[in-house]
Amino acid sequence: MDIPLGLLDEYLGYTKCSKKRNDKKLFGHLQKVILFNLKKINEGLGG
Repeated sequence: MDIPLGLLDEYLGYTKCSKKRNDKKLFGHLQKVILFNLKKINEGLGG
């Protein structure tokens, strides 16, 4: 799974660099990352 550069800093902020866990924000962010990857796969299939 690829994490695009625009979302990488945000991802790191919710995981490695986080001082306090916020699952709701992390979940929302992971949805963006998954959507990005699904679009990338769709484009690769000629969609």
